[in-house]
Amino acid sequence: MDLHAYVTLLRKHVRQIALVFHCAVLVAGYFAFTSPKVYESRIRLFVTTQAQPPDPQGFASASDSYSEALLAVERVKSYSDMITGHRVADEVIKRLNQKDAAGNVIIPRLRASAPTDTVLIDVVASDNDPQRAMETVNMTGDVFVEIVESLERTPGVANAPLRISVYERGQLPYAPVAPRKKLMLIMGGFFGLAAGIGLAIVRDKLDRTLKTAEALSAVAHAPVLGVIGYDSQTPRRPLVVRSHPQSPTAESFRQLRTNIRFVNVDATVRSFVVTSAVSDEGKSTVSCNLALALAQAGQRVILVEADLRKPSVRRYMGVEGAVGLTNVLLGEVGLDDVLQRRNAGHLWVLPGGTIAPNPSELLGSHAMIDVIERLESMADVVIFDTPPLLPVTDAAVLGVNTDGAVLVVRSGHTTHERLERAVESLTAVDVRIIGCVLNMAPTKGPDAYHYYSYYGQKAPNMRQRRQQRLRRVPGDSMPAQRPAQPAVMEAAGPTPVSAHHGRDA
Repeated sequence: MDLHAYVTLLRKHVRQIALVFHCAVLVAGYFAFTSPKVYESRIRLFVTTQAQPPDPQGFASASDSYSEALLAVERVKSYSDMITGHRVADEVIKRLNQKDAAGNVIIPRLRASAPTDTVLIDVVASDNDPQRAMETVNMTGDVFVEIVESLERTPGVANAPLRISVYERGQLPYAPVAPRKKLMLIMGGFFGLAAGIGLAIVRDKLDRTLKTAEALSAVAHAPVLGVIGYDSQTPRRPLVVRSHPQSPTAESFRQLRTNIRFVNVDATVRSFVVTSAVSDEGKSTVSCNLALALAQAGQRVILVEADLRKPSVRRYMGVEGAVGLTNVLLGEVGLDDVLQRRNAGHLWVLPGGTIAPNPSELLGSHAMIDVIERLESMADVVIFDTPPLLPVTDAAVLGVNTDGAVLVVRSGHTTHERLERAVESLTAVDVRIIGCVLNMAPTKGPDAYHYYSYYGQKAPNMRQRRQQRLRRVPGDSMPAQRPAQPAVMEAAGPTPVSAHHGRDA
C-alpha cells in the first residue's frame, strides 16, 4: 500500500475516524472532569554525620571525613525506602487519627526519592484534601527523624554517627496536581485518532467487497462494459434514461450500450442474459435502462422478463404481466399475442406471465430454444432479465442458448467469493461472459469515478426534480403500473428479419 492508497483510505473512512476520535475525547473529558482532585505537599530531609573527636595531635583524619560522607550517601538510599514502609505509616496514622466521611482510617499515600550523589531525601504526600496532605507529610518527617535517631544510636555512645533533620517543611498546596485535564484530553485525542485509523485499516483489509472496475475485471476475468453511478432516486424512478436523459447516470447507460455493441466486432451480440451473483444488485434496473438506451439508438429491442420467480420488469416498464413467457412456453398463447410495444415502436416487452413452479425446467426446454430463435429473428437485440446465479440456476440454463451473459455487480455489496462462484457457475456450462457492469458506484468521496466531472450538467437535486415534475406535460411519462394491452407483432411490431442473421455461437 503506497502513500496515496493510505490517504484514499483515510478519506474514505474519515467519518468513522472522526467518530472514534470524538468518542475517545469525550471519555477522556469525562474522567478529566469527574476524577477527584489530588494535592501534593513535600518536605526535604537532610542527612548529616556527627562530628568525630580529633586525633591526639588535634587533627581530624581526611580519610575519616571521606568515610563519613560516603556513609551518609549510602544511608540515603536506605532511608528513602524506609520512609514508605509500614512502621512509619502506622505511627503517622496513630498520631494524626484521620478518618474519611465513612469513618475509615486514611492510609497515607507517600513516596520518597533521593537525588543522585546527594544527602537529600524528598518526601511527597498525596491526598484529596490539601490540608491533610500538608499535615501528613510534616508528621511523616517528624516521625522518621525520631525513628532514625533511635536506630542509629549505639548503646554506650552519646551521639549517633548519623543525624537526619527536616530541611524544608511541607507547605499548603493551592493547586491540584491531578487530574491534568489538558494532558488527558490530548492523550485521549491521540489514542482516539490512532484507534480510528487502525480500525479503518483493519476494516478495509477485512472488506472483501468489490468497489472498483479494476478489481471487478480482475476477479471476473472479463471486461467492464460500464460503471453506473449511484442515484438515490432510482427506487422511485428506475427508468432514468427516460426520466432524466441528460443526467450522468443516463449517459452511463448510453456508454454501456456502445460498449456492448462493439465488445466483439467478430461476433455480434444478438441476445444475452442480464444477471448477478446475488439479489439486490440492480440487474432489472440495468436491463430496463439498457433496453431503452438501445431503442433510443434506433435498434429494435425485445426485453424479456425471464425472472419468473421475482419479476420486476413488468412493474418498471408499466406493462401487464398476467400473461407472458410462461404461457407461451406452455402453449397457451402465441408469442405475437403477448409482446407489448413501448417507446414509439422500437422496444417490445415480453412479460414473465403466470408464476410457474418449475422455472428452470421451462427456461431449459426445447420450447424456450424455439422462442429465443423467434425473438432473435424479430429484433436486433434480445435482453433477458434473469434471476441471480447463486440462489438458482435459471440464468445459467438460459445463457447456454444465448450469445452470453452480462454480470451486474453492485459496488460495495458483492464480495470476491460470491462473484467467483457466479463466474464458475457460468463457465461450468460454457456460457460466455460478455462483460460486467459495476452498478451503484459512488459519485462522491474518494471512491467516486472521475468521469462524473466531465459532464456539464449534474444530476438534479430534490428541488430540481420537483420543479421538473411540475413542468411536465400530462401524459409525458409512463405510470409505474399502467396496464397495456397486448400488441400483435404483425400489426405493431417490427418487420421480421431473416432468422439468425448476424448470430454467432
